[in-house]
Amino acid sequence: MDLREAKFSLLRRELFELARRIGVDMVMQPPHSFQKRKKVVIFDMDSTLVDAEMIDEMAKLAGVGKEIAASRQRG
Repeated sequence: MDLREAKFSLLRRELFELARRIGVDMVMQPPHSFQKRKKVVIFDMDSTLVDAEMIDEMAKLAGVGKEIAASRQRG
């Protein structure tokens, strides 16, 4: 889909509202980034693009993996 002619402020507002309603995080680059070849990229990382939960992996790197795992199990 070519978004070069899209009204960016309207598109941004509608996409963020949709993301809020369905409970996902979203990041959108500023309009000037549309001058580059990449247009829209949407990712669901945890257990989708990567075979892991990123919070657990980052916690391990930070040396607090066991504490985070325990807090996630408590729910």
